[in-house]
Amino acid sequence: MIPSPPGTWSRLVARARGASPTGLYAIGARLATAAFSFASGVVAVALFEPARIGLFLSFSSLAAFSSLADLGMTYSLLLAAATRGADEARRLATAAIVTAIPIVVVTGTALFLGGAFFFKGGAGHAQWLWPWASYCAASSIQQVLTLIVTYAEGTGGRHAAWRANFWFEVAAGIAFLTLIGLGAELWSFTAASIVRVTMILILFARRFELFNLGNHSIAARLALWRRHLWPMQWKILVNNALGLLTTRLLTPILLATEGASAAGRVGLILALGSVITAATVAWPLSQTSIYAALYQEGRGKDLSLIFRKTFVQSTALSISLFLLAAIACVLAVETNPHLARQLPEPPVIWVVLLASPFAHISSCCAVFLRSQRHDPVVIPNLVLALPTLAILTYAARTGAATFAAAFCLLSVVFAMLYGGYLLQFLRRLRHAS
Repeated sequence: MIPSPPGTWSRLVARARGASPTGLYAIGARLATAAFSFASGVVAVALFEPARIGLFLSFSSLAAFSSLADLGMTYSLLLAAATRGADEARRLATAAIVTAIPIVVVTGTALFLGGAFFFKGGAGHAQWLWPWASYCAASSIQQVLTLIVTYAEGTGGRHAAWRANFWFEVAAGIAFLTLIGLGAELWSFTAASIVRVTMILILFARRFELFNLGNHSIAARLALWRRHLWPMQWKILVNNALGLLTTRLLTPILLATEGASAAGRVGLILALGSVITAATVAWPLSQTSIYAALYQEGRGKDLSLIFRKTFVQSTALSISLFLLAAIACVLAVETNPHLARQLPEPPVIWVVLLASPFAHISSCCAVFLRSQRHDPVVIPNLVLALPTLAILTYAARTGAATFAAAFCLLSVVFAMLYGGYLLQFLRRLRHAS
């Protein structure tokens, strides 16, 4: 590994301890996503009946599985690039891209078939086929090109990468909301992906040198991927897949089992909770390359200090957004008869959204634990996934209140699980220092 220039990590530490513009862009990117997602829900509630809202939210939930299209490659590349010299990081990025292209072809096809299974069962005569097929194709292309942005972030371009991510989300959100307002809500997902792809092509054109294999064959690149990326990649994949199965799959299950109207009412609050978590986790997520680099350098004390500060502040933000969202939804139900028909009862709103801060804690701990390029929680998550999904599916059939209680309780259980592993890791860092 090429040694880091003197003072590189000390500057990173100083910057992370202070007010980081990178962190602000990261939060801004997720808040932009949250704002457009919330606005899209408002527009959908105002313009569509519950059955159409249920289909839209189910489409959104299934579209979230496109983040698995690279099989965890993006996060694994980020951790690897942040802990290696420039030349080795470039070779790994090229290996990741070469490997990702056939992977996303297969996973994009699987995503299309999986979505078709749910839509055929609950979407009735809605015209979902071409919007869903086009989204699967566009999101697959986006996944490959996102590796270029990840490489830039992991090799010293954190600020440029998150600034670009912010503008990606703003531009994609405008396109997304525009098509919903025009009544083409299922095409809005494809439009947002096309916008992101176009902006990556424009802003990161000089990084396309990564597609050049140079003197190395495809087989050599695949060998690099197998040795240096796959050992962490499969752990990222498993955890991400389990997280999506136990959160984003719930609305499509409601669509297929209870009908579009039920999926629309409860799904709106589930979607809002997911938005809150995604927005607040962006803060620790933007620190990923710093966490990995400091761990690699053996700077356990600095790593712990940065994490503690980020954890406390981002969790406070999560709790604040939870309270604001819950109060706003309850007031909307109490004062607007139309919204009262579109949303569940206030107790259900409070309990479902209460899960958001606990989901934030789990995600924040996961980001920190993965700085060691190892995920100790992957096996416990794998063991708990099927019972969790079974409990939530059963609870969904017994009523909204039961479902909300089970959803929140399980979020607490997972937060405690991650918290236990976090304390062990912090103790190891303290002893190592």
